Amino acid sequence: MPREADPHGQPEFLRSPFLVLAASFALGVALARSRAASWWEISLLLASASLCLLAGLAALRGGWSRISALLALSGFVAAGAAASFLFPFRFASNHVSRLATMGIDLSDPARLEGRLVSEPQRTDYGQQFDVEVTRIESLRRSHPVTGKVRLRLQTPGDVESLALAESLRLSYGDSIRTLVQLHRPRVYRNPGGFDFRRWMESVQDVTWVGAIKHPLLVEKLRNQKPPRIGKAIQETRRGLLEAIDGMYPPWAAEGRYGAVLKAVLLGDRSSLDSRTIEDFRRSGLYHLLVISGLHVGLLALLAAVLFRQFPISEFWRSALVLVVLFGYTLLIEQRAATLRATLMIFAYVVARFLYRRRSALNAIGIAGLILLVQRPAWLFETGFQLSFSAALLIAGLALPVLEHTTEPYRRGLRDLADANGDLRLPPRVAQFRLDLRALSDELRKRFGKLSQHPAAASWFVTAPLRAGLWGVNVLVFSAIIQLGLLLPMAETFHRVTFAGIGLNALATPLLTLLLAVGIPTLLLAFTVPALAIWP
Repeated sequence: MPREADPHGQPEFLRSPFLVLAASFALGVALARSRAASWWEISLLLASASLCLLAGLAALRGGWSRISALLALSGFVAAGAAASFLFPFRFASNHVSRLATMGIDLSDPARLEGRLVSEPQRTDYGQQFDVEVTRIESLRRSHPVTGKVRLRLQTPGDVESLALAESLRLSYGDSIRTLVQLHRPRVYRNPGGFDFRRWMESVQDVTWVGAIKHPLLVEKLRNQKPPRIGKAIQETRRGLLEAIDGMYPPWAAEGRYGAVLKAVLLGDRSSLDSRTIEDFRRSGLYHLLVISGLHVGLLALLAAVLFRQFPISEFWRSALVLVVLFGYTLLIEQRAATLRATLMIFAYVVARFLYRRRSALNAIGIAGLILLVQRPAWLFETGFQLSFSAALLIAGLALPVLEHTTEPYRRGLRDLADANGDLRLPPRVAQFRLDLRALSDELRKRFGKLSQHPAAASWFVTAPLRAGLWGVNVLVFSAIIQLGLLLPMAETFHRVTFAGIGLNALATPLLTLLLAVGIPTLLLAFTVPALAIWP
């Protein structure tokens, strides 16, 4: 539902040109899906995109705005198709995705060297981590290569094997040499099932996975310097996870709380048990366990409220909020969703300081365009689709609906005693304020003590209304999001939970409270554990 005209008579979609351009680019990506193109076809598309954009600029200078817009959209469609065709060529000739063309026989185990680029995660079968490979040895020949593989270090159930795995103390940045059997990610051919291989190759850039049969096959190399910034980030993340374990030991009855906190605050779902996961899925609240735009938006709101208490300018408050969001994004391993939300907020904030009228739809378009240019395959990724669908529902439907229904009355409750403020409001809201002031006067007449405290009488009138309007806003917001995502959720997760409408209306304020208390508590547990007990 588009908004009505702005003060200059311009509808919302015309104030969001980047959304239209991003949609055109996405259309080009979609049209180029599932087919390859030769270099001359790609060159033709790039030339067409350039000519369309140049002709569009010339038409704009000539005052032909509609022709200019049509040419610009056509140029972005061609650019999207070209970007999609170029995406498979993003790797160098010695990338691990091209091992077959390099004469490497993977029917037998290969010896590889590389550096860990993720923190090892404990699993039921041992440990799992990603390795940036630098060299592969096969058939007594050594090949320098680049690219990631995902390895599983298997630990048999005997005590000696477990002790050997622990003694390795593998962590981010460590260089290793190991013997491993590589194979393609497995694909389960269930109709409508998740295409794990395509997701690994196009989103994670992982084309091979492998199993290390025993910890003795892993040799930890020395005198290798990991990236300092990446190492510091991973050590901080590991310290925060250990701080949660210190508050809620995994072996204790409260370990389930710690597992949920790891998921909600840091995106680590490895400690969640099947019962907890199923409980959240059945209630339609599983998305709370996945760091998403909701978490980032609430964190930005809390940070803005916090920094508003400091005597600094609006510019520095917004800059600090963005610093907090970017820092949080670095700490989350599954960074795609947080990156999307952070880009949207960044575009929205920057628009203000460029003296432009802010548009949430425009910010969504900027974020989508940047991400699709960098990785067109994200268009077909479930997380990307759900994130942007939710963002579009919020900015394009939920906010306009609330703006035309409850929001004017909620704003009308501010400074109720200021009669001059009525002149700046719509007639219906001004009448609403007059009625409330009359009710407040009646309360002061009936109750003598309130006559000495007019602010208290006004509070007794406005507080229930604020709470009621806030509750209605949350319910409407939740209903629009849940119903709008009904079909995508059913197609992706094969489950529909109508109870999620009411439960999400309750969960959103509770998640806000959890973030407001949980993040300071976690920081205290990481720095001064003795103080973390109280919050």
